[in-house]
Amino acid sequence: MPEKLRFRTPMRDQITTVIPTYRRPALLARAIQSVLNQTVSDLQVCVYDNASGDETEAVVERFRSRDSRVKYFRHPKNIGAIANFNSAIAHVDTPFFSILSDDDVLLPTFHSTARAGFSLFPDAYFSVTEVFYFDQANRFLGRSNTDLASGFY
Repeated sequence: MPEKLRFRTPMRDQITTVIPTYRRPALLARAIQSVLNQTVSDLQVCVYDNASGDETEAVVERFRSRDSRVKYFRHPKNIGAIANFNSAIAHVDTPFFSILSDDDVLLPTFHSTARAGFSLFPDAYFSVTEVFYFDQANRFLGRSNTDLASGFY
């Protein structure tokens, strides 16, 4: 007799990417899209707007209307970059998180690579990866952390 099909319940988000932002809506859109392009899907993107007062909210709303994994928090007044960052971190409610500047992007396998490392090294508290640098014309300028071997430090 064939096994009865069972439907998995949707997996709870496992990774939060927090993006603190202030008045960089075009770059923010690029950052959000890079998170949504990850090869893992059990994630959420939480944007913390430091009272930008520009089209930042509209940019995030375009993503939110298409993808419920995108969350938006706007402070009523500018609380400063560090306080905005701390607010974002304080509200993480998932086992894993990453911090993304609003003018940066994640490569599509960023989260899956980090999770693989945590599977190999469950006592690790954070993951360090290579960083690629590009100019405003998207010309590759170089990379950092190339001398780090995989492992637990």
